[in-house]
Amino acid sequence: MANSEESNLQVIGFKTLGGWTAQDVTLLSTSASHIYDVFHSLRIHRESQEQSLSLYFKMIRRYEKYFLRSPESERYHNLLRRWLDLYREYFEKGMPFFSKFPILPPPAFPFPFPIQAPSIPIPSAAEIYRDLQRFPIEEEALRIYKVRMASPGGFSFTGIGEIIKEFREFIKDIWYRNDQERQKGQLEVIEKYLSIKQNYPEASQLGFPPPRAERELAQVLNHNVNNIRLLEEKGKIGDVGENVDHVEE
Repeated sequence: MANSEESNLQVIGFKTLGGWTAQDVTLLSTSASHIYDVFHSLRIHRESQEQSLSLYFKMIRRYEKYFLRSPESERYHNLLRRWLDLYREYFEKGMPFFSKFPILPPPAFPFPFPIQAPSIPIPSAAEIYRDLQRFPIEEEALRIYKVRMASPGGFSFTGIGEIIKEFREFIKDIWYRNDQERQKGQLEVIEKYLSIKQNYPEASQLGFPPPRAERELAQVLNHNVNNIRLLEEKGKIGDVGENVDHVEE
């Protein structure tokens, strides 16, 4: 359990109202856990992608000296340098996709080993979510932070700070949609939210394809948001958007 000295960004809370049944408690806890697990899966996917690309980057760097062995190789060396600069930008600015090394010199160049793309495929975030238990994440799971079942009272959770922050931002974003956006289906809004969160604003300008929408994860978020809305409509929890920072003293 996170200690009380940690930043409030690592805690997400719900203000309780009225009388609660065991089923209400289960519904809130399960829904919050599933939403957290979606963002956890996205985080694992990003880290796996970065690790794979980092290994690929090191392999490419091994080639640099071989691009300087003849005057004809200068244009390939310049291309390599531009590619490495773009790679650094990927890590600095968090672009979601990265191009493989685009052009290789002719076979006549004296390379001692072949350039190969990462051989281990990276599972999608949806695949990670479906099999999350195989990852060593017990200490990173969503945990109950503080509970006081009263009217008013509070029910709060804690977990990895980065994920809790995404969870809180997601809840606020969904609850504070303007009238035009509310006319769209909630699932469509969530799909758009996930796409934006995974995208890099300048990616299209660099010629990278937009990330594929994780429709399965959007459906998970949609279902569990609806569960939380149900508790709100039943008067079990106060306005979720306004009280997502609520933590009982």
